[in-house]
Parts: sequence; C-alpha cells; structure tokens
Amino acid sequence: MRATERFADSMTPELDIVIPVYNEGRNIVPVLAGLSRAVATPARVLICYDDEHDDTLPAIRAAPQAYAGLPVELVRNASRGAHAAVMTGFARSSAPFVLMFPADDDVNAPMLDRMVELARHHQDGEGRVRLRLCRRVAWKNRAAAWRRGRSRAHGGGGAIHRQCEDG
Repeated sequence: MRATERFADSMTPELDIVIPVYNEGRNIVPVLAGLSRAVATPARVLICYDDEHDDTLPAIRAAPQAYAGLPVELVRNASRGAHAAVMTGFARSSAPFVLMFPADDDVNAPMLDRMVELARHHQDGEGRVRLRLCRRVAWKNRAAAWRRGRSRAHGGGGAIHRQCEDG
C-alpha cells in the first residue's frame, strides 16, 4: 500500500507538518509529492504564507494530483515573517505531533515516519516527549543532508510534541 492510500483511512491526522513559505512556487510541489509518497503516518500539511501574492499558492492549486491523498491546508500567517508563520502553523495544529518542515526540502520526507515512531515510544506517562530526543533526530537528518551534498541552511526541520519538555 502506498503512503498516499493510508491518508484516506484516517480522518484525524496524527502528524501536522507546518511548512512556512515565501515564494516557494518552484519548490513546493516536489516537496508535497515527496511527502505524499513517503509518509505513511496519517498527516496533514499546513502551508503558512504571508501574502495572497505569494507564488507558492498558485503552484499548489495547479498540481493537486502531485500530492493526491495528502491533505493540504493553506493558512494565512497571523503576522509576517518565517517565525510568525511557524508559530501560526503550530497554533492551527490539532494533531498530537507537530513538525516544522522546510519548503525546499525534497529529500527528507522518508525520515518523518521514524521521527513520529520515536516520539510515540518515548512519551512519559502524561504523553510528553523529551524535546532533546526529537532534536537529535533532526540534527542527524541535517548531518545526513550535508553528507549527501544537500547543504540547506535550515534543512531537516524539527519535531515537537504538543506538550514538550526539555530534558
């Protein structure tokens, strides 16, 4: 079963993937297609944008077949800038796990299921995940990207659980 077929089986996502964008029209469709192919965890993508004139929006609307089966929601940034877009996405999220993913990262989608699995199995009795665990996965991801020659200033993203504690 392809990952995209599994999304339809679950109405409630277990993972919300927050993607802040600013004129990522040429990058976003391959990223969404990669997520659709690789992520088996029931997930939803929250595309957080500043302005209706962002060239990311028409690119997404023009190619829904590229990410069929992957729910994508366009979320207008409550403020301006990348940090505000991420925070707006986190605020809109309703899934138990939330992850920020770069809009130009078309290689690391296969790692997300493992990140969710690690977070799931490292919860304490109250459902909290130690954030340091998630950071290690993200940093390993970045190191792997560098080894592959894919140097991205923000590659790899970072995962958090709704009720994270640093420890």
